[in-house]
Amino acid sequence: MLRKQQRITQLLLDRLDPTLAPNEMRSIAGRAAHRAHRRMADRGSSREKLTVADEREHVLFYLVEILYRVVPAFYDEIGQALEKLYDVPAESLELPTIIRFGSWVGGDMDGNPDVNAKSLRETLARQQQLIVNAYFAECQTLVQQLSQSASRISVSAALSARIDEYITLLPGARVNVSARHDRMPYRVFLAQVGERLRHTFAGRANGYEEPRQFRADIH
Repeated sequence: MLRKQQRITQLLLDRLDPTLAPNEMRSIAGRAAHRAHRRMADRGSSREKLTVADEREHVLFYLVEILYRVVPAFYDEIGQALEKLYDVPAESLELPTIIRFGSWVGGDMDGNPDVNAKSLRETLARQQQLIVNAYFAECQTLVQQLSQSASRISVSAALSARIDEYITLLPGARVNVSARHDRMPYRVFLAQVGERLRHTFAGRANGYEEPRQFRADIH
């Protein structure tokens, strides 16, 4: 239901585009109305009591679908404001942590008999898996964009060294890169990063052990 509401909201936002032709506007309005009618036919809530897993998935929707998208934009806006005010490049700034989020779901020790050490471990693991999966999806998007050929561009010595390092550390990444892409350094490297994220997701050796390792690769 949350995802249905999200799609309807996006359609309503799309209608604000001043470049839309009249037929495009009608099409969007029709789709929004159709989805709203279907949403109204849904049952509002289950008759069964929510489990800890149900509550966890509800919270994780906001973590992955909302906060994951909104928080970076918030920091970007802060950086741009500081750049404008103090005439300092935004990318040179390292902003402190301004916003923190927390949730008691899956670990609230207030008498719920279904909350225990097992539910806490499962909640933390599920949060990690969803975020790592989101990073993996971002890398796949970048793979499509950063297809520049080594015959047309130069890359940093640090990037070349990291690619060589990962050839040994993550030999399985070569399977994910077509032979015709071998001369595309960014695509090769992002395939290696994706492979390391897979290891992280599965809890296998040579995955990222700390966030700073992933940040270093992205930089």
